[in-house]
Amino acid sequence: AVGRFFADHDLLVTPTLAGLPPPHGALRRRAAVATATTPGRLWVLAALVTTLTLAVAATAAATLVSTRDTARTVAERTSPAVVDAARAGALLADADLVAARSLLPPNSWGGPGDQYLKDIKTAIQALESAAENGTTGTAARAQLLAVTSLLVAYQDNVAQAYRYGATDTGATGTGAAGVPPAGPVADLELVYLIYAADLMREGTNILPTVAAFEAANSAALPDRGSWPWLPLGLHLGLALVLLGLLVVAQVYLRRRFRRRLSLGPLGAAVLLVLLAAGTTLLAARTSHDVDTTGRETTVTECLWQARATAVTLERERVVGEYAGAGQDTARPPADGAQRGGTGAQDGGTRADCPAPAAASAASVPELDRLLDDQAARLEDARAATVPAAGWFGVLAVGTVALLALTASGVSPRLVEYRK
Repeated sequence: AVGRFFADHDLLVTPTLAGLPPPHGALRRRAAVATATTPGRLWVLAALVTTLTLAVAATAAATLVSTRDTARTVAERTSPAVVDAARAGALLADADLVAARSLLPPNSWGGPGDQYLKDIKTAIQALESAAENGTTGTAARAQLLAVTSLLVAYQDNVAQAYRYGATDTGATGTGAAGVPPAGPVADLELVYLIYAADLMREGTNILPTVAAFEAANSAALPDRGSWPWLPLGLHLGLALVLLGLLVVAQVYLRRRFRRRLSLGPLGAAVLLVLLAAGTTLLAARTSHDVDTTGRETTVTECLWQARATAVTLERERVVGEYAGAGQDTARPPADGAQRGGTGAQDGGTRADCPAPAAASAASVPELDRLLDDQAARLEDARAATVPAAGWFGVLAVGTVALLALTASGVSPRLVEYRK
């Protein structure tokens, strides 16, 4: 009874006489009285604005972090991995063509030379770079790096082909008057080239492994129009609620204190709109730049694939021309290490690339020119993709300013009410 008396007559103090708990509903009545007064309402309004301001800042930061991380991953890892893998595949195909031309008459050059070694070396460097930047897991990177051991076996088979060809043609690798060498030694020259080609193209060997790595990382590129919809939508929703609350504060201050305009809430509302718009525009621009980098990456990938296809067709022509001169191309028995697997698995090309059948050896110089131009465009797209970190500082300063403007609108009214 005593507790109920104090609760009914002094709601701002909750009595606990003789260890009795507060009477039921007293806390709710205290809260109701607190919010029924002008200072109480101002404190509640300030608390709500502060909480929502911090929530809006947090969701804006989450949006910016999401777009920045995506942009960095695409520009600094996924795109380089895709292009390096495609370039490595084209260089390895080129090395295979050089080996065939240098060893098979009538177009032989007396054995693989500097271009062959340069292609192999540059391809290995591209493979290492692709493995370092790849985003498809450690297993895929390890499998790609294992290609280098297959390249050792490939080069060994090419060396064996050159040894048998030189033995038959007087250490030059070229038949007299351009006539293809004949006999079992010459057959072995072609056979070892076929072994090398198997290591390069068949089953799960060199080029199929590189193509699989390239395709996996290419699929990891974000889809066109990918935005951080969830954090951005949450940010804009909370910003809209906060804007409505600032309008309510403006109306309340006008009615209660007869002020036509309160600069604090008005300035906070304007700043809120600017921050939300800036965050949205930055996210939109970054997403657009990510799309541009993905598109330029795909174009570059397609050009390298077209070049690889043209070189492969030329190699088939060279081998077919030699085999058509009467050589027996049947493979003698060999162990699995020499052959490196069987099957007819080719890496394939992207579905959105031009038809590879249009490529030819004559198109290689033009493709090289296009690749040089495309490399500059891709580099520019990558450089523009990653947003500057300055907006995080702007966001932090804007959040503090927004809180200060809110306080500047509420604090004087509290002082004025007390006076």
